[in-house]
Amino acid sequence: MLKKIFKITNWEVMRNLRNKQFIIGVFLTPVLILLFGGLPTLLERFDSPAERTFYYQNQSQIELNLAEEKLENITLNNYDNGDEDIASRAENTGADGYFIIDEEFWETGQLELKVFSLSTANYAGLQELLTEAWQNHRLTEFDLSAEVVAEVSRPVGLEVINLQEEETDIGQRIITALIFGGGLFFLLITSGSMLLQSALIEKKEKMSEIILSSISAEELMAGKIIGHFILGMIQIGVWFGVGIPLADYFFDLPLLEAFLNPALPIIAVFALLGYLVFAALYVGIGATMEDLESATNIQSMVFVLPVLPILIIGPVFNNPGGMLARIGTYFPLTSPIISIVRIAIGEIATGEIIIALAILVVTAAFFVLAAAKIFRVGMLMYGKSASWQEIIRWLRY
Repeated sequence: MLKKIFKITNWEVMRNLRNKQFIIGVFLTPVLILLFGGLPTLLERFDSPAERTFYYQNQSQIELNLAEEKLENITLNNYDNGDEDIASRAENTGADGYFIIDEEFWETGQLELKVFSLSTANYAGLQELLTEAWQNHRLTEFDLSAEVVAEVSRPVGLEVINLQEEETDIGQRIITALIFGGGLFFLLITSGSMLLQSALIEKKEKMSEIILSSISAEELMAGKIIGHFILGMIQIGVWFGVGIPLADYFFDLPLLEAFLNPALPIIAVFALLGYLVFAALYVGIGATMEDLESATNIQSMVFVLPVLPILIIGPVFNNPGGMLARIGTYFPLTSPIISIVRIAIGEIATGEIIIALAILVVTAAFFVLAAAKIFRVGMLMYGKSASWQEIIRWLRY
């Protein structure tokens, strides 16, 4: 039996590795991620913000002190004396604009920055500088020095100390959750769709009749599942091999440290069981379909199922110990990814892990047995996609 399964596995792997579309897809994905994710960062490094120059004039009786060294990419020129007005001076020298400090500014804190061309430039730095000058002036009116206000408004320094022996930064835990949760999600999407397409092609070309004459449906299904799991791991291996160095270079993310998480073995178990659940589901549904166009609503829903955990991943990150997180941990179709996320960030009890594993093992066994029954009948049925009533009838055989 194992020898026949190995033959099917080897055939599935080598058939796809010789497929140009598969090879292109494996290497094209990290390239697209680089283009859409890393290219803007790379361009930003070479294309620094433009330098801007502004003239200002203090027409009030209050001394103005601006800490211009705090500004980035902005130069301020104080224009207090001259034969021409500040507007002409700024325009004739090619400056970006000007502003005037008057008595009203010190009362209201409102200022007009006049520019010569419409721009989406960020003026936050200049605004903060003027805010600091205005606040210091208002403090002196209340006989409070800037040093006193800075001291009493200083935030409390809170240092978080982890009492566990294995000390891991929370940011690193989140990265671990994203890597392995996201990796499983892409494995389910890519490998699952390949499994379904493979079943459809073999059924359409009537290859299954020839194959099933020499091996059992269970052996064929097992070989296909293992073969496409290997293909999925090859894809993820290439993506990690290309993506981790790029993420470290462009975003300064130490992704390699994510693989040092002590919970990695239990994460791998959840990933394996999760893949088995969805792979059996895809193989079974693929055997009931004549083609994608004639799929029923029930059969089409299989494409949506791997997305379910993504719909609740935000609330789980915000409250990993909450009710929604626990429900997602116990529900078989969301359990693999949600459990991986909660394990990675260390917000799950040992009892919850045991219960979730038990549910996944039972679900995986049920799905594999059910898929084997459906696969045995469905791969030999031609002409139309099976109805929901027919699928239930096959399960009763």
